[in-house]
Amino acid sequence: MSSIRWLHLTDFHQGMGSQKWLWPGMRERVFEDLARLQEKMGGPWDLVLFTGDLTQRGSAEEFQSFEDNLARLWAHLQDLGSNPRLLAVPGNHDLMRPAPRKATVKALGTWWDDSDISDEFWKDDTSEYRRLVAEAFKPYSDWQRASRFHGQPLTPGLLPGDFSFTLPKDGVSLGVVGLNSAFLQLTAEDFEGKLALDPRQFQAACGGDSSDWLARHDATILLTHHPQSWLHSRAVTSFEQEILAGDNFTLHLFGHMHLGASGSIRHGGGAPRRFIQGPSLFGLEEFGEENRTQRIHGYIAGRLDFEESGGTLSIWPRAATLKEGNFRVLGPDPSAILDGRDAWSEPFTPRGMRRGRRSASAPDAAGLPSGSAEPGAGPPSMRSELSAGDYTRLHGRARLAVERLSTIAQQLGWHSVAEQGQDLLKILHQEPYRVVITGKSRAGKSTLLNALVGRAICPVRRSITTAVPIIIKPGEKEFLTVNIEGERPRLSDGPITQDMLAPYADQQNNPDNEKKVIDIQVELTDEVLDLGVMYVDIPGFDDPTSRIWSSTAEVLQTAHALVLVLDVSSVRVGGFALDKQTRELLQDAQARQCAVFVVCNKADQLNAEQAREANEMVRSYLERFGVWTMLAHPPFFLSANAVPVPRQQEKANPPSYKAFYDALWESLWKTEAIGLRRLYRVFEQLRLAGDEVATLIASRRAKEPERIKLRAALQRCEEQRKEIVEDCTKTIQLAQAHGRQLMQTARTELRDEVRKWVEALPTGQDLPKPSACVDALKGSMLNRRKQIVEQVQQKLEDRLARIDQRMRKSLAELRSEAGSSAQTRQMQGLVQTLSTWKEQMELSVPEHQGRQAARFASMASFGIAALTGQLFGLGGLLATAFTWAINIFTDSADTPAELEEDVAQTFERNWNQFATSLEQRISELGRLVTQRIRSNMMRFMEDMRTQLDDIREATPEELQLFEQLKTETEQATVSLHAILRAAK
Repeated sequence: MSSIRWLHLTDFHQGMGSQKWLWPGMRERVFEDLARLQEKMGGPWDLVLFTGDLTQRGSAEEFQSFEDNLARLWAHLQDLGSNPRLLAVPGNHDLMRPAPRKATVKALGTWWDDSDISDEFWKDDTSEYRRLVAEAFKPYSDWQRASRFHGQPLTPGLLPGDFSFTLPKDGVSLGVVGLNSAFLQLTAEDFEGKLALDPRQFQAACGGDSSDWLARHDATILLTHHPQSWLHSRAVTSFEQEILAGDNFTLHLFGHMHLGASGSIRHGGGAPRRFIQGPSLFGLEEFGEENRTQRIHGYIAGRLDFEESGGTLSIWPRAATLKEGNFRVLGPDPSAILDGRDAWSEPFTPRGMRRGRRSASAPDAAGLPSGSAEPGAGPPSMRSELSAGDYTRLHGRARLAVERLSTIAQQLGWHSVAEQGQDLLKILHQEPYRVVITGKSRAGKSTLLNALVGRAICPVRRSITTAVPIIIKPGEKEFLTVNIEGERPRLSDGPITQDMLAPYADQQNNPDNEKKVIDIQVELTDEVLDLGVMYVDIPGFDDPTSRIWSSTAEVLQTAHALVLVLDVSSVRVGGFALDKQTRELLQDAQARQCAVFVVCNKADQLNAEQAREANEMVRSYLERFGVWTMLAHPPFFLSANAVPVPRQQEKANPPSYKAFYDALWESLWKTEAIGLRRLYRVFEQLRLAGDEVATLIASRRAKEPERIKLRAALQRCEEQRKEIVEDCTKTIQLAQAHGRQLMQTARTELRDEVRKWVEALPTGQDLPKPSACVDALKGSMLNRRKQIVEQVQQKLEDRLARIDQRMRKSLAELRSEAGSSAQTRQMQGLVQTLSTWKEQMELSVPEHQGRQAARFASMASFGIAALTGQLFGLGGLLATAFTWAINIFTDSADTPAELEEDVAQTFERNWNQFATSLEQRISELGRLVTQRIRSNMMRFMEDMRTQLDDIREATPEELQLFEQLKTETEQATVSLHAILRAAK
């Protein structure tokens, strides 16, 4: 059983009169009750849910005092063994009320009478109405970002306080949505029955797609400050239809009324809608003509239990009661009907069960957790629970943030920021990572691609099928585009089927591509595309039609990875061979350092002996052509026809196909060029660029004494830059010397190995050909080469990472001298969790894959590690083709000494080629790192000098643009963090 526990607090009203001398005594009673209650609940709390009115007047000082009170509460909870995360929504007391006579305040007061006001409010995030609300809740927003206790990462919504949050625990997932219900309550008037909660708030808080968000959680909780009864009648309708919407939320928690209450409503046999109104943690109510004061103190505790058979919700309501003797005791609420545990409970159905799938923690038929057994319809356990739509929306947020950055740079004339913006836009405009499915006609390429995406998209027939490239890529919704030469594209909405593609893609309907189709592009939201990759199905490269071949040649040249599909069924009737076209394709991929996976399809038609023979044949050909070592993985023998498509059949994938799918996905996950890793690089640079913008704005305001200090800091930074470049040069020289030393040792060892191999030959028999000796010892040489690359790369990566860290530290010290804003420091705290890429991205890598693969799986940065990975990775230097110069006309030796010398000379020539390539890669790396240091440091220092000569305050427009940049970057960053946590 999995359990999630929480505390529901509300209406503390930090700063209320009499609180200073009344709260300390009640605080001790609350702490004592928490200790008793935790024992009853059977474990520590995971969350503290606070539904508004944290403060009395919404000032920054009150929020700081509230944070101090939280610190005491958390210290007590930690003593009890709990370390929960806080999630809060603002109440009508958590804002700085604007002047009621202000025109925008009066205009918002006509919300329900003038639809133009509400339309502009929701459609224009820069409108004066939205700015008014943002300013009113600014102290709350600042506290939420800076609080040591508030949960992160949050996916922010449209308004201050709107968010969603995911808590994974023990195989289940709880989703929490918080919505600001107080944004219209800007004055002291009575707003009962006048407030709004809009579906747009809900959608934005869920990252733009509430259906996807809800589907990823086993239970969900909605937090608001106000009860539904405080909404306007029109808001109630949309709230029930679009936000509660039947079974969207397991529970709705709110406060505002100060007294505790709970209930469950069921309409027309539908799912129950449960709500709990929390009592005020510190409430003073006046009543009667004499204005007598009533004190209200209480809170709620809850637990969700998840079992294979269903779920149980348990609630512990707590209240302070005045006892005889005139003292208060905090304990079970006497007004509630409770069981022997001092709780009430009722069953609920986890969302996964409502949709016909088991809970993540439910065992499968074999008694193992579903993630550890042979998988069925779903993707491998290592991959994320995201969709391609999530990735596409994240990409859009990144683009918007970069555009904000570029606008600021252009207006202010900051070259360093402008160049960074241009660099980031280039990254965002790159096409997704292309995985091209290639091979000869009728090998099963389209069938395999249908299996990969889990959908019957590409037409499949017994005869030659695919006439044009079919590109399947991520999108926010399903969409089909057919690009035709000289005509407007043909566009269609989803759902996409084979029949929609067949008139253009099928040879039967479009023979020899007589319709002049350039390509067919299919956008899907499927999770198999969530990394920012595209799959491309192309016609067979043996198709004789020039029109078809010309349309596929360009696709092959732009492929990042190839899946070569071979039909091995021919082994049954006489053999198997790799033809010239296949060989040239592989050698071209090797020259371009393109990752290659070989899939031997139709292997189900072979018996065990034929399968063994086919395996030996394939390996023999690949080794003979010199491309075996470039493969990302040994060939996979499988049957694409045996994969259940569509996956909705919920049948288990065959183990042979699963092995291929897992290996391909893991390779993509570790590849620097995939979209999700590109986005990480963009967000990392956006954060640094935002920090630089804050520093440049601050430097404009510097007075002369501060300017003298800044100029001195610039001089120190320049001296440090020269030292860092010099250290980089020395590091490169040491790496080259280290490589030469390792090379010489390996050459000597291999020469000895050749000698021993020749000496071990049987006497009295003919000597083997030198080429046979080279083939026998080639693997040993390649292993030595791999070890040299790993050792050189490891030392280089470590040393250059330290140099890169020195550069970052130098720039950070310069920014610190200039002074950054409090909001920038809060933003830095938010994204600090993203700084350890290893913790978020590390995958379990089998030991046999080696130290280098494990290091690449947990790459810590998109800076130095990315450069070394590109230049030295398994897809780079190790895959470089080398010539084995054995002349076929002189491939013989008369004596053992001649044999030994011929083989040794062959290896020596190869060593020379390798040594030259290694030296060149190290030199290129040095050039790139030096360029990186100079570019990053000199651009920023030059802009700093410009600002020191331009004494003036930043304009309101500049500051507004900067605030927009920070908002967009923050929203994109927390979305990315949520993705990384889901994919961990």
